[in-house]
Amino acid sequence: MSGIFVLGMHRSGTSALARVVGILVGYEGEREAALGNETGHWETASARAVNNAIFARIGCDWACPPEQLPSAWTDSRISSLRPDAVAAIEAEKHSSWVWKDPRCTLTFPLWRQLCTTEPLIIATYRHPTGVGQSLHQRDGLPELFGVALWERYNRALVSALQGRKPLWVSFEELTEHPAAVVETVIEWLGQNGLPVTDARAAQAAEHIRARPSRAPAGAPLSVAQEQLWNALSPLHGQTAAPPSLIPDETYWLADMLTTRRRYLELESELWALRGKLRRVELLFRLTSWVRRVTGQRRAY
Repeated sequence: MSGIFVLGMHRSGTSALARVVGILVGYEGEREAALGNETGHWETASARAVNNAIFARIGCDWACPPEQLPSAWTDSRISSLRPDAVAAIEAEKHSSWVWKDPRCTLTFPLWRQLCTTEPLIIATYRHPTGVGQSLHQRDGLPELFGVALWERYNRALVSALQGRKPLWVSFEELTEHPAAVVETVIEWLGQNGLPVTDARAAQAAEHIRARPSRAPAGAPLSVAQEQLWNALSPLHGQTAAPPSLIPDETYWLADMLTTRRRYLELESELWALRGKLRRVELLFRLTSWVRRVTGQRRAY
């Protein structure tokens, strides 16, 4: 039994690619259509739940990950989540299961430790301005913030894949030339001992319709972001190791994401305070009611 991970930043084609791969290997994933992705996220709910729990334990969410996440299940902050992660993998009974959750781009080193065989990996990437604009449309995030997330996720992707040779797929090529990308994936699967039937190939080719995808000018890129994009963009269609040298992270990125994490902390504290105030209010009402009842009884 071999797993196939589809890794990549949010809004970078992971859903479409996961569905294509699932069709080709006969794996029926979880469609879970939603606003902004009506054809389905094809996201692995059990993996997403564990990933979100990991983020919660370290005080972040998908939109403000720290530069360094726990790298082993022995980390005391997440060790109790290991049984859930093991159960998620053991629940997969298909000979070639396909996992897609953009959060796995950050947590893949942890999942890899639980796989009994070396998983296959498809890595997808998209131009940062396209990601920034798409996140702005879907989540209301400022485009500059979306581009910052693009940088952190793709730096994590490059780091996690050092020493491995994934199949690289460009979002722009996937959306503009889907038939050619499907053929590339079919060839790659065959090279890895997973031949594809003609019927599945035809079904996969029908799943994606060609459309323009080149993003117009958006948020300005930092020098580091330009350099990272230039390192990724030539990789499409290759089964190759990631760039070994990438620039240092943009200097203001850490402060931007730390600010959001602080906002989440304050929001959590506010909800906790609201809960306490609600309990005080209920206690006050109960006390007032008891006093009224007691006073009425004394009047008689």
